[in-house]
Amino acid sequence: MDKPFVVIVTYNSAETIKQLLADLGSLLDRVVVIDNGSKDKTLSILKRTPKIKVIVPGRNTGCDEGTNIGITYALSKGADYVLVLSPDVHVYNGFLQKLLDTFSKDKKIGIVASKIITEDKRIWSLGGVLDKKRFSGGLIGYKDKDDLRKKDIYDVDFVAGCVMLIKKKVFDKIGYFHEEYFIYYEDVDICTRAKRAGFRVVINPDIKALHYASTSVGVNSPMMQYYLARNHLLFVEKFAPRYFLFREFIRLPKTLWEHYKRKEKFAILGIKDYFLRRVGKSDYWR
Repeated sequence: MDKPFVVIVTYNSAETIKQLLADLGSLLDRVVVIDNGSKDKTLSILKRTPKIKVIVPGRNTGCDEGTNIGITYALSKGADYVLVLSPDVHVYNGFLQKLLDTFSKDKKIGIVASKIITEDKRIWSLGGVLDKKRFSGGLIGYKDKDDLRKKDIYDVDFVAGCVMLIKKKVFDKIGYFHEEYFIYYEDVDICTRAKRAGFRVVINPDIKALHYASTSVGVNSPMMQYYLARNHLLFVEKFAPRYFLFREFIRLPKTLWEHYKRKEKFAILGIKDYFLRRVGKSDYWR
């Protein structure tokens, strides 16, 4: 019998984590939550929730390392699948079983995700695609109306890290999340490695989850600007053909000017730190 575990990394997630834990219901004895030093009521909510395993590293490990802590715990308990969830999602009855059933369609499937919608019933993600010009990650269907008729699963370049069910065999073959990102692009990275190792990464659009986007970081916040700008270059360096990285260097003045016009100071700092080889957690945020 397949044994899934759920891994959630929290940081100041009190507004949404209580609902998510309620959504998971009978699965709570297979839920591990890593709290990255929340300063709101998140930890007290977690401690009052029966059955779940709570791990407090004592520092902010970020999405990638925190998720790895949870994966290590889940696999030590015999997990065959690990469902990675952000604390700011809402899932529906039968959600996990429907994701698990997707694997039966093809033994090559390694990672499965659902359609993700927003509170105003727009699409947040139907999977992700790598841009052919800059090798940057973009969400498919972002802000479109949720009127998709397609029901069959389909392959994508990556799935968003807020909802992804990963087969144990993927970890056995390619390892865990890479920790130099801290947050953003770690999901694109692991999906890229999985696909290159021969696994399929798919969306099942007949399953949906609700995402309260960027409740902990903030949409286009300085932190988001910084990590997206820096980590895009890290990702391109690791995976793109050499001419992509060369192109990024050639267009660097234009990129910096675009960020400057949009007053995205921290995106410029992220690019600077890429060249200074500062990876992982930035000292701009303690």
